[in-house]
Amino acid sequence: THELLVFQTPLPFEAFGGPGDHLSLALRNNPEKFRRLPVGGRPMGIKLLDGGKRALVANSLLNALQEVDLDSGKVLRTIDLGGASDQTLARRGEAIFYDATRSFNQWYSCGSCHVEGHTGGGNFDTLNDGSYMTMKKTLSLRGASTTGPYTWHGHRLTLRELVHDSIVKSMQGPEPPVEDLDALEAYIKTLDFAPARKSRSAVEAAARGRGAKLFDARGCAKCHSAPNYTTAAVYSVGLESPENVHKGFNPPPLKGVGTRGPWLHDGRASSLDEVLTEHHKPSALSGTKDFSPAELKDVVEFLRGL
Repeated sequence: THELLVFQTPLPFEAFGGPGDHLSLALRNNPEKFRRLPVGGRPMGIKLLDGGKRALVANSLLNALQEVDLDSGKVLRTIDLGGASDQTLARRGEAIFYDATRSFNQWYSCGSCHVEGHTGGGNFDTLNDGSYMTMKKTLSLRGASTTGPYTWHGHRLTLRELVHDSIVKSMQGPEPPVEDLDALEAYIKTLDFAPARKSRSAVEAAARGRGAKLFDARGCAKCHSAPNYTTAAVYSVGLESPENVHKGFNPPPLKGVGTRGPWLHDGRASSLDEVLTEHHKPSALSGTKDFSPAELKDVVEFLRGL
């Protein structure tokens, strides 16, 4: 929301459990208790100075530090940190990505769920899948520009459709202008997969090699094909809900899968071991034999290294 929020304790609610879905009137109508100080950009961190009379704000999108007087609410000075002076299309898209004013009542931005362009790991009823109360885990946007189709069901064929639905349906925001969609697409195209984790020993490297061969031999690569370990098809995997409007699932890329827990479309698996022994067993999906404990260890090591 591009703001510094100033609270004066004690607050009219208990910290445990939160204040609820709506702002307390006791806060909204009392400027001595709660104020919004506009600072612009994307404020990311704060350091109180002068016994709480001033604040130093780290503002990411402005590439600056801002000194704010908390009594007057004014930005006293802005310290430029030397960022790029020209705003590229992708940089403008990044500002939109972290702009909660694009959503209903400023409740959230794209970045609220896709943390730093990745995923926060939570389940949400985003409404863009055409059904209610069919909770889905937030997908990572890393590598999204090259791994369509989109959504868990793969029913959005282009990145433009995905971006539009996210703003209008998931965030319940106003219809975005074409130039905003262009900027958001440009920003998402900068979100690449994290580098693969290097083997820490010869033993670990050997385990990954064995795991890669098992991954192919048990039919996993049919749906999760290299180099990004995904395909553009939609598959029935036995985890579908009858409430889903769109049937089957598009396999998400497995690059970086070790950093995306919990796993599967609704986060039902708390570990990769659980995915492969309970929900995605080779015997159920590809008709091959299940992994032995030793084989499972090798396959999980392979996946964590992607």
